[in-house]
Amino acid sequence: MSSGRNTNLNRIKSFFFPRSIKESCTAKSMNHNGKNSKIDESIRHGFDWLIKTIYENYDTLNKRVKEDVEKRNEAEQKAKRERQERVQKMREE
Repeated sequence: MSSGRNTNLNRIKSFFFPRSIKESCTAKSMNHNGKNSKIDESIRHGFDWLIKTIYENYDTLNKRVKEDVEKRNEAEQKAKRERQERVQKMREE
């Protein structure tokens, strides 16, 4: 990966996850007998951190999601109108 791209990815990561922590871990779900295996504590702590971060930033995240959904809906409506106009023109010809 190029240095410039890596720097850009680090900026993006810092923007979205300012308090992120890198931790190596192993996910386990079932052992060979079909019984639950113990989940790696790093995964449990990471999951807890994620839920806590979402909870603490819910208002900001929810606002961003609503704005993104609204933009997507507007773009979809615009594309739909443009398709309808093209079809109408073709029928008139």
